[in-house]
Amino acid sequence: MDSCAPGTSLRDVRDGYDQVADLYAELFAGALDAQPVDRAIIAAFAELVRATAVAGGGRGVVADVGCGPGQLTALLRRLGVEAVGVDLSAAMIRRARRDHPGVAFALGLAARLPFADASLGGIVAWYSVIHTPPARMDGLFAEFHRVLAPGGQLLVAFQGTDTDGGGPLPHAHKVAPSHRWPLPRMGELARRGGFVETARLRRPPDRHNRQPSAMLLCHRPGAEATPAANEQG
Repeated sequence: MDSCAPGTSLRDVRDGYDQVADLYAELFAGALDAQPVDRAIIAAFAELVRATAVAGGGRGVVADVGCGPGQLTALLRRLGVEAVGVDLSAAMIRRARRDHPGVAFALGLAARLPFADASLGGIVAWYSVIHTPPARMDGLFAEFHRVLAPGGQLLVAFQGTDTDGGGPLPHAHKVAPSHRWPLPRMGELARRGGFVETARLRRPPDRHNRQPSAMLLCHRPGAEATPAANEQG
């Protein structure tokens, strides 16, 4: 979570998440346990990362961008990928390191990721692009494309809208202003950023999200792999 909606500074977003780090960690500690559909697309992402790493010579590191207190980063490690969590909030990183010892976490900004060109096998942006102003979203996808190796996987989750039409809508987020996005518009951003869509998912609100949720799985072209064929040797 590193860019922000109009009228809100980057410092405001960082300070807001610093203030709620412990509450956030406790509130969402078991969220994925109750979301089997979400876990399924995360598992598919991890499988594709593992397969592409085999095909591409071992570049399988995944960045969990906007990792917060690190639950998803730890899940990715359990799914067999080398994951590092990145967040702009120092309090979130401290909580993540406390709750998930042995998992790598680092301070960083989504718009200026601390990784070399074409160095990552995957990126997860799990509800972490929502504070980025619509005018800066193309730049965010360009940064994701820069750090992903050919064949690298990208999974983006965000608050969706009730219809596919129209543009992004303001969202009254409790920490900082944000946007909800129609799923087709997010897909268009990914295509403009040089990504090829693999799957998209939409689900209704639940107790953790009062708005519809949407997920987009895509990849940077190149080093294509078939998971079953590559993982069997």
